Amino acid sequence: GHRASLRVPLWVEPEPFDWRDTPLYMIMTDRFADGDPANTPAPTPGADPSADWRGGDLAGVTQAIEDGIFDDLGVRAIWFSPFHQNPTMGHLGSDGVHSVTGYHGYWPVDPRKVDDRLGGDASLEALVKAAHARGIRIMMDFVVNHVYEAHPYFQDHPEWFNTGCVCGEPACGWTEHRLDCLFASYMPDVNWLVPAAAEAMVADALWWLERFDLDGIRVDAVKHVPDLAIGNLSTRVHEQVEVGGSEVFLLGETAMGWGGHDVANSLADYETI
Repeated sequence: GHRASLRVPLWVEPEPFDWRDTPLYMIMTDRFADGDPANTPAPTPGADPSADWRGGDLAGVTQAIEDGIFDDLGVRAIWFSPFHQNPTMGHLGSDGVHSVTGYHGYWPVDPRKVDDRLGGDASLEALVKAAHARGIRIMMDFVVNHVYEAHPYFQDHPEWFNTGCVCGEPACGWTEHRLDCLFASYMPDVNWLVPAAAEAMVADALWWLERFDLDGIRVDAVKHVPDLAIGNLSTRVHEQVEVGGSEVFLLGETAMGWGGHDVANSLADYETI
């Protein structure tokens, strides 16, 4: 009969690791260090240099890991900006003058590909191997609210997406329309209430964890997807990759809570996060 495969990560280390006890170092990879000039892109036409790709890559972080920089800081967990392939073009910024690019990683155009400018799949494999050899955990940043308009999910399955107003425009409040507003016109908003869309997103998260032996997920913009979506993601991670006792750390992000724009309105939501 059919047998399902199980992933059972095990750590053998002198003192037990606890995510709550370690400094969590955040890296925006393109801005950290250029370890491989060969993958540094040419300037993006029309983009303001301050909002363009700079050449930082995963090889640059791996060199820092091997140089002992994070050991000296006592850092045993690193959270990265998204690894996903992002578009090559820029978009007009909010000032209406300068163009900005996806150097930050939050405009995914491919569900399962490490950006070429960060060094591609092989560079992420090498980084995780180097980090784990030193007892350093790697947390991915996973965008659950939206994709970039060139993403195959939007191209092939437009019915998976909300077609609402742009967050922050008149009568389109970030809180009032948190579940259906678009962050920008070129960022289609995933409708997690469509079962096929939800299944694809969860399957991708599990794929990244298993494919690259990652240790945690920082879940982007949880305010902007139904609570059920995050519950489903958490349950599936627990069932599929935590059976051996190793904890996959899940951390939700929101600038403010569900109820409004100040801390008092948001206190209950922070327990969810």
